[in-house]
Amino acid sequence: MIRRLAAAAMAALLLTSCGDPVVWDRWQAERSLWRADRARSRAGRGGDESRALEPPYERIVAEYPAAVWAPRARTSGRDRDVASAAARAQWRLTLLASDRGEHDLAASRAARLVEDWQTVPALAALGSDRLAEARVRSGDEAGAQAALEPLVATAPLLTDDQRALVRIVAEAPFALARIARARGDEPSAMSALLRAEAKAVEAARRAGARARELLDLYRLRCRAARGDVLGALAPAAARARNTPAEDRPLAFLDLAEAAHELGQPDPARLYPHQEE
Repeated sequence: MIRRLAAAAMAALLLTSCGDPVVWDRWQAERSLWRADRARSRAGRGGDESRALEPPYERIVAEYPAAVWAPRARTSGRDRDVASAAARAQWRLTLLASDRGEHDLAASRAARLVEDWQTVPALAALGSDRLAEARVRSGDEAGAQAALEPLVATAPLLTDDQRALVRIVAEAPFALARIARARGDEPSAMSALLRAEAKAVEAARRAGARARELLDLYRLRCRAARGDVLGALAPAAARARNTPAEDRPLAFLDLAEAAHELGQPDPARLYPHQEE
């Protein structure tokens, strides 16, 4: 019954789209990815049995090659959906290798993903993230730092609809800063955090109201990670000072809790001067 309903829905979709072949490609690619993911979710993580999970993903990669779909992904939403399914299949292959502890293979696959989708930064970001993790696990911190650099430098911070942060991209500067500081490279850590804050400022210019709120919080987090906790809390303190008197104690309680989370237990310097 479910299969018949799905077939009917697909037929209706094809009719309403005038038989656009990309609609069929998208449906096939996404269905194949869903089936492969379902099989993976039912299997245990790691172990040699995970090798049997790879062929479905490999078929998706072969059937929707980046050489064809990466250029098209920049011009059409449906084409982007096909490209996303293909890139995510590559991404899953890196996860399977990593789950087995084959970090060199995971790094190789992630590097290939970055190379294949370099003209589509949002998809290349998937590979950069996995490449960094694989290199950390293999003890190559310098390589991990280099892998995260494209996420900080060029990957889009907001989703295509400009409504939410891309998690992988948003976390990259903090991961890079942690690795750089562990290597004693404070200038690189500060550079990553400063560039992340600048990227957030730029993204806010074209973002909706909800996304701007997220970006404001993100900028504060960048400041705090640079060690400027009081600077990060200053905007919140200004809002608290402008809160009606009856609500002000609760506003400053919220500020104190935020300060604690940022490693500044007592932001007394931010409190309003009390003359009485």
